[in-house]
Amino acid sequence: MKHPEPFTEQRRAGGLRLWLSPGFDVPPRVEKILRELAAPSDPGVVILKSSSRRSVLRVKNFSPEIPSIVVKGFPLKKIESRLKWKKYGLAEFQNYQQAASRGIPVPKCFGCFEVRAFFLVNANGTLIEDLRGFRNLDELARENPGRRSTVLLAAVPLLKLLFETGVNHIDPSPHNMMQPPDGGGLRLLDWQYCSFVAPRQPAQLALHAAHFLNFARCEINSDDWSRWLGELHAACGCNSSRERFQQAVAVLQSRGKITGDERLQLRLDSISHELLNQAL
Repeated sequence: MKHPEPFTEQRRAGGLRLWLSPGFDVPPRVEKILRELAAPSDPGVVILKSSSRRSVLRVKNFSPEIPSIVVKGFPLKKIESRLKWKKYGLAEFQNYQQAASRGIPVPKCFGCFEVRAFFLVNANGTLIEDLRGFRNLDELARENPGRRSTVLLAAVPLLKLLFETGVNHIDPSPHNMMQPPDGGGLRLLDWQYCSFVAPRQPAQLALHAAHFLNFARCEINSDDWSRWLGELHAACGCNSSRERFQQAVAVLQSRGKITGDERLQLRLDSISHELLNQAL
């Protein structure tokens, strides 16, 4: 499988294959961690998330130059998953490159890996920058209830950039938006599923807004909700009918959870489409 330049392929023992950026290498200790993805024995590993479908690990003391990295891996335990291995770690890796090429602020991606046995991919994943010290917007909003509205508004420039570049990240929730300790620009995580579409699509903007507001627990027509949507509408250069745009988002948000497939395909119901057509 061809990987984007300038990543180069390396083959290691135990069925491990790596595609690494220039100047980056994986020491033998970390090779073992990648092969033990579902249950690493190394004491320098911190399990950030773990489930039957994925493992997110912080590998401490990675090298003298890099104190730690994050491994987002997919232990592919079912035959069906092994046959569809491209939709897991490889998809995330390729989407990171696409997003970065369009100027989206993402963690640095050092490379990707896969572990093969008997001609099947048993695990794969990405090696990415550890955003240690960063906090996601959900954490910051909970810890600073008096500044909650201001914290959530930090997402507006990022959603504007996604809208203007046609990068349809299907989970732009406060949990995936990381703010650095100095309060600078956000980084966006979780790129396994996304689509790349024509820029400035109203359906994308409405779906991103509804998804974000649901996960931010912003009630429809509350002061925070109205202020946030007003800022997003103005920032994105929507010159007509803020009210209709808000109505379209409210219709989507009132449905509760919007499926991943709907967000991936930019599918709206007929009422939301009609309101957006009138608004934009």
